[in-house]
This record gives sequence, C-alpha cells and structure tokens, in this order.
Amino acid sequence: MKTYTVVGGGIAGLMTAWFLHKKNRLEAIYQPTESKGASSIAAGVINPITGKRFAKTWIADTLFPFAEKTYQEIEQTLSISFFSPIEVMRLAETMEQENDWHARTQSDSFASYICTKAVPKNIYTLLQPIASSFFIKGGYKLAVETLSENLLCYFKSEKKWVDAHFDTNKISNNVIFCTGMMNQNALPVIGVKGHYLVCEMPDLTVDFVVHGHATIIPQKNGLYRVGSTYQWAFENDEIEKVQVDFLTSGLKKTLRCEFKVIDALAGIRPTTADRRPLVGCIDVSKKHFALNGLGTKGYSLAPYFADMLVNHLTTDSAIIQEVSIAR
Repeated sequence: MKTYTVVGGGIAGLMTAWFLHKKNRLEAIYQPTESKGASSIAAGVINPITGKRFAKTWIADTLFPFAEKTYQEIEQTLSISFFSPIEVMRLAETMEQENDWHARTQSDSFASYICTKAVPKNIYTLLQPIASSFFIKGGYKLAVETLSENLLCYFKSEKKWVDAHFDTNKISNNVIFCTGMMNQNALPVIGVKGHYLVCEMPDLTVDFVVHGHATIIPQKNGLYRVGSTYQWAFENDEIEKVQVDFLTSGLKKTLRCEFKVIDALAGIRPTTADRRPLVGCIDVSKKHFALNGLGTKGYSLAPYFADMLVNHLTTDSAIIQEVSIAR
C-alpha cells in the first residue's frame, strides 16, 4: 500500500496530511517550526458572500458544509476548539449596494445565507454614516494558530511530523508539495501580498465581523484584526507603510470610535490567474503531486480539495477539470 510524504504545513499541507492519515497513507509531513507562510497570519474567516456586489463564493454550497464537517471532526479527535460560526455585518456605502443586496435576498440560491438578525442600534454611534447595513450568516471563524499547532502536535504523537525542511535534492517517490510560494514546482502560481493590522478598539465590543471600507474581525483576546490588502506587485514580504496607512484610512472611513494600531502583519498568498486551486500530478512519472494556489480562501478550499486529491491518489477518483493542474 502506497504511503505519501507531504511537504508544507500550511492549511493545504495540514489538510492533505489529515486525510492521508485517516486512510493510513501518511508517511510524514515536513514542516520546520521556524517556517511561517501566509496561512499562519491569515485571519481565519471564511465568508460565503464577498465583494462589493455580494457575490456568492464559488461552490460555497459544497465547500462550506464540507469544511464544517472536517474542522469539527478535527476538534473532536484532538479535543480542542478552534472553529465557530460567525456572522458578517455588511455596511452598504451606497443605495446601489443596498439595491444589489435586496436583489440577492430574492434569490433562492442565497436563502441559506440571509440573516434576519436586527442590527444593534448602539453600533451606529460607532460607525461613519452609511446607506444601510445587514447581516450575512453561514460564515465561520478559525483560530488558525490553535489548529496548526495542535494538528502538528497530533502528527508528532503519531510519529508523522518531521520538524525540518524537506531536502529537494533527495526527492523520493510519492511526494505531495503543499508549499505555496516557497517552492512552486514550476506551477503557474502567482503571489498576492496581503497586510493585516492588529488593533485595540475599547469602545467596540462585537462578536461579529464588521465589513465596510475595512474588515474588522473580533479576536478572543479582545483585540481586532483589520484587513486586508491585495498587492499584485511587491518586492518582498516585509511590512509596507503605504499598506498600513491604507488600512488605517479604511478604518477611519468605517469607524467613528477611537482605535490604536498595535501590530501589523504581512504575507504572500499563492493564487492563480483564474483564481482556482492547482490539484494533481506535477510530473510525467506520476509520483509527485501538488495542492497549491488556494489564494485568499485557503481555509474554505483546503479541506475539500485536499480530500479530492487524497481520494484521487488512493481510489483513482477524478479531479475536476476546473482545478486540475492539467488544465
């Protein structure tokens, strides 16, 4: 029975290792402790409705239930808690946006994401003037560090975690590369740099995401994550003042209340030209594989497509054309 080595401990690698281990097909997962990719700084929010026109996330009706099932299974297996539902309060800046949302509420395909919860009246005193606001349900918040640290410790207890870099000069058979921007394996991966702020907002006490000119995400420690930026041109993964200023400006356009920036984070997300993941075989020998290009939606995409890849390797089931590396 073939076993597989996973290279990379971001969300793509962790999910691939999880599904392999469930089938007793995991040889090892390589992830050095000191190595930090985009997954490690992600806010961990998966949101079914995105963009200024309130578009439903690609195959959300499939991805989100599968992600929920997978993350809850991990919670139960590891006896930890890192995954919880979260609502998103969208701030409509214009009447056009308000009309767009009203049109969405008339569509059956959006029915499971329409939230009738009333907006707390006191929050308007903390916000800049807006046309209207409403809640979206069906989203989730992950404590990404809790997930990553505990899942790697679980693999360590199973003698599967190798706390080291994988030696690419000694590539063996049956290796799955989930390495993001660190080792692209000649895949058509494009880097998109993103910044987040960590802020104190003493007057704001909410347990939902506020999405206006900036996206404000509550954290368990009473702080807020604010994001995110999208840069297609950049020189490195260092913090850039212009991006911090952009997010700070977005906060000022969203909030009336005081806030204090206490930290800034930056990472480079691996995406693709068509915004679809890359799943499958990367060489003619059919002994080296990849899951990459998950972009800004890694925590919603990774469970489903890691499972698809593992099933392809172990049962020869198909990889859908939209995400196949062969496309």
